[in-house]
Amino acid sequence: MRSHTFPGAVLCALLLPACASMAQPGADSESALYLKHAGQPIPEFTSFGLDGWMAAGRDRLVVTDGPGKAYLIQVQQPCTNLKFANTIGVTSTARTISRLEHVRVGRERCPIAEIRRVDLKALRLDQSAMRAMEKPDQAAAP
Repeated sequence: MRSHTFPGAVLCALLLPACASMAQPGADSESALYLKHAGQPIPEFTSFGLDGWMAAGRDRLVVTDGPGKAYLIQVQQPCTNLKFANTIGVTSTARTISRLEHVRVGRERCPIAEIRRVDLKALRLDQSAMRAMEKPDQAAAP
């Protein structure tokens, strides 16, 4: 089994936004947004090197595998440290991540319960629409 572990230097850039979103009231809506744009459960996916991740709740995380590819992974409970992790590892067999693998959070091994591919294009459109709704209407300014 091969484990993808994200080095701390790369994680600093990826983790700060994730931690900031978890501390804000909209963190649950962000998790719901990823779930909304996640497809049907899939048995596995091939990975040539995960390049990022974000906690999306107590038992979910989103991993990115190159440009335009993201997966929502749900782990079995209890996985007590996932939401607060600084680094994670994901085991794989022959570059395949399946429900037989684990997410490593410190010394904790969290079995993967479900994998769903995230439609990043639709997710980004929704995020843009939400940001546009949050901005005040500048056309009405005197």
